Amino acid sequence: MKKKKLRIVHIEDRFHPLMGYQINFLAKYHSDDFEFHIITSNSLSIWEKEKGEINIKELDNQFEKEYNVKIHRLKAKWGESQKSNIWLKGLYKKVNQLNPDIIFIHVVESYSAIRILLNLYLRNKKVNVFTDTHTLYNQFYNSFKFKIHLLFIRTVLKRIIDKKKITVFATATENKEILIKDYKIPESNIQYLPIGTDTSHFYYSESDKQDLRTAFNAQPSDVILLYTGKINERKEPHLILEAIKTINHKIATKLHVVFIGPRIEPYFSRSFNMDYFKNKNNIQITFINSIENSLLYKYYSMADFAVFPKENTLSALDSQACKLPVIMESNTTNIERLEKGGIIYEKDNIHELGEKILELIDNSKLRSKLSKEGYKFIIDNYDYKSIIRNYEQLLLKYIA
Repeated sequence: MKKKKLRIVHIEDRFHPLMGYQINFLAKYHSDDFEFHIITSNSLSIWEKEKGEINIKELDNQFEKEYNVKIHRLKAKWGESQKSNIWLKGLYKKVNQLNPDIIFIHVVESYSAIRILLNLYLRNKKVNVFTDTHTLYNQFYNSFKFKIHLLFIRTVLKRIIDKKKITVFATATENKEILIKDYKIPESNIQYLPIGTDTSHFYYSESDKQDLRTAFNAQPSDVILLYTGKINERKEPHLILEAIKTINHKIATKLHVVFIGPRIEPYFSRSFNMDYFKNKNNIQITFINSIENSLLYKYYSMADFAVFPKENTLSALDSQACKLPVIMESNTTNIERLEKGGIIYEKDNIHELGEKILELIDNSKLRSKLSKEGYKFIIDNYDYKSIIRNYEQLLLKYIA
């Protein structure tokens, strides 16, 4: 007799089939034990601002066929004006219609999570529910609205999670600390589901490295520093150039600095004053607009190291999967993800950032060491295929 599949419904407020978010990889690598559904919004505003109008029906159809999943898009309230905390219309009705064996609500802080958990609690429904958090301390705010939201989580939501014995997945050590200390969720309710990288998608390519270095007119002795991501006020990639100014007189080789990502105004015009570098023949700076996620591995392969000067980014994991050393600022999550394969600098210390950049420019042996160690570290700890296999085994254990 054919084994019945468990119907799992993932609730994710925003979903784009071509992005590299956790939900994309959970769908891509899900096992045949599960019938996989995604409930999400029809709002694409955060991507259309950068990429123009998106044919989401065609992209959804391709994703569904390729990974054997079903996507259900609901109308969204506040979807155009807010990046997070949007309201999915008809959410209860759609969940009831699908009659899932398992509900996975992404982001416990979201309105969708609050609505579903309250509904289950008030109606005393018995269903296997899991949720997670991706929130880090740099996303905490001092606003009155945020404080009220936090109070609601640590009282009402915490009580439901505790009483219903709902498992909450932490995606990093830092947000596990937030779950325990700030949300007051018992540690017994928390499991670890780390953010990872797709090593079948991000990998080192020697041939692409040589082709791109030729395209950039980079000689074998030249060094290429790479930044990928939004060029905006939160990521502050201009700090890379500010740090290079502090060490320019010590740089003995030609340095190529390559920025890949959308340039957000007015931040870009205000922060990137290129006059200083006009007559610096030893430094070449290149800006490239957003490129397809599927092509990024070529640029990671090309570069000698990457710098992500502020906050956290999944690009650090992708970089290391392509054997690229990384420099990031010191915080709990970055220290954890760069245990091997990277260098940490003191937050807001531009001079130290400059010295770390100079160290990797000058020391090819160190770059090689970090490259090898970082790659092994990612394969052992952050490969999505292994992460999702372990997570699904945990789900099956909980509902057995």
